[in-house]
Amino acid sequence: MNSFKVTNRMAFVGRATVFWIQITFFLLFVVLKLDGTTNWLWHFVFIPIWILDIVTIVYLASFLIAHYRTGRTPYEINDVQLTKYRKIWLLTVYLFKVIFTILLCLKLDGFINISYMFVCLPLWIMLVMLTGDAYVATWKISVKYHES
Repeated sequence: MNSFKVTNRMAFVGRATVFWIQITFFLLFVVLKLDGTTNWLWHFVFIPIWILDIVTIVYLASFLIAHYRTGRTPYEINDVQLTKYRKIWLLTVYLFKVIFTILLCLKLDGFINISYMFVCLPLWIMLVMLTGDAYVATWKISVKYHES
């Protein structure tokens, strides 16, 4: 096994570990907030989730900028090659998620007085987008399978 594959696998394990540590802190903060142990605003409770979102958005945006500047797809971790349009689509999905979490925190802290229907609207749009994407991917695989 060459050193590139070992390093790549180690990078994946590191990212997974950071992800689970962030999720664990988020769940701990939610439990402390709901139990009444802390007086934190919901914005502070969601900090671990926002850290993950910011890292993901910066990662996607930097590769998108590099893609536009060089005109080719730069190296990406795990050899996943995404087109420019796919990166823009992923950024859009993440922005809907961030908008939802911001609206949810504002509503839970009492800073805005709108219905939960409007708070959840970005989440529903994001879920419809992801469902449509899964449908298109399944359709393409099905067509490719039946052509061969």
